[in-house]
Amino acid sequence: MAEGRRATDDAPKKTESAPPNEVLEKAAADLRAAIGSPDYHAADALVVKRRLKRGMGRFPSHVHLDFAERFEVTAGAAHAEIDGGHIRLISDPGRRTLYIPPGVPHVNPYNEEDAELEFWQSFLPGTEGVRSYVETLAEVLSDGRDDDGDLPWALALAVADETRERTYLTPLSRKAWRGNTFSFALQRRLLLPAGSTVARIRGYTVYLDGG
Repeated sequence: MAEGRRATDDAPKKTESAPPNEVLEKAAADLRAAIGSPDYHAADALVVKRRLKRGMGRFPSHVHLDFAERFEVTAGAAHAEIDGGHIRLISDPGRRTLYIPPGVPHVNPYNEEDAELEFWQSFLPGTEGVRSYVETLAEVLSDGRDDDGDLPWALALAVADETRERTYLTPLSRKAWRGNTFSFALQRRLLLPAGSTVARIRGYTVYLDGG
């Protein structure tokens, strides 16, 4: 089971919010199904189903140093960005899959079209930070406190801060950031803790894997 963690006991209580719409309810249920599956703690990969309606997704460009990601569209159309280029994915064979190796800047699939987007998201491997992200996202989707189907930026930074996951904001092109370890060090020292502080002030909780 996941456990919630706040850095201080005097953090504001979570404010009441409107019930999530049907897409978000299904999205939260899909994540909870993955969390409850026997394969959730498999060492090689964690696979979850994602749903996005029009206008959802498009978290800022970032890079993961500890895991790769694989996306496979099963319904609708996804737009994604990788290493400075734009990609449109659909459910047809040959155009449905996107693999992002560790260290490659990208923007995850997002929905700019009318049809609901459904896709599988695989994390290779499923690290502690990945499981914290999935469990925290399931909670904010259930509460209707998401940011267009994903974690609010401050909460995403807080997850990386709490778990020491090496995920950083970065320019979309590798040429723009290659060798920029100084920027990553500054984010680790300053930006991620700042995100944790903002998340606490706004009443968010980072959920950590306890299994």
